[in-house]
Amino acid sequence: MSYSLRMAHLLLSRSKLFMIVFSFLLCVQSTFAQEEKDEGKDKKFGSIYGIHTGPLLPNQIQGMTEIMPVWGVRYGLPVRKGMLEMGVANARAYGVEYYNISASIRGDYNIDDMYALIYAGIDSHYYSPNGAPFNMYFGAHVGGGFAAHLGDLLWFRTDMKFNVNPGTALYIGFGLEWRMAAGEGAGEEK
Repeated sequence: MSYSLRMAHLLLSRSKLFMIVFSFLLCVQSTFAQEEKDEGKDKKFGSIYGIHTGPLLPNQIQGMTEIMPVWGVRYGLPVRKGMLEMGVANARAYGVEYYNISASIRGDYNIDDMYALIYAGIDSHYYSPNGAPFNMYFGAHVGGGFAAHLGDLLWFRTDMKFNVNPGTALYIGFGLEWRMAAGEGAGEEK
């Protein structure tokens, strides 16, 4: 196994480390976030942090035959036309260890007090079925979902994400998202 794959496996297998880093980033971001009054439907957001969980339904993936319980974290930052969203997900069940690292371009569309989400991007899948050596595949995904406002910065998010290669898989996720208020001029076109 190459050095980079061993390091990726080491980092991804340490779920406590991810939660600590995620918590630290959330605290740092909220320290620097500026307060902004709600400007209605056209409110701009800064960084987005999220946690999620849900079932992964694999199809034609060698060694993965059962529905896998997945949890993960996300981070998004505004770009000129939408959000760049990165995520890490992990599943360990039925003798299979599965890790997913993804990057997406996401668009948010306002519908009354909710946002519809549409995104597409690339994935790196890293899994070991039943104690076999780890396999690594690169693939793509498309997805969509909704985000509903729960509190000042807190949102509830649902997702359906369709992955391609290896085989196909459908992830149905539910989670929480912290949307930081945008700084002055963030998200505006010049």
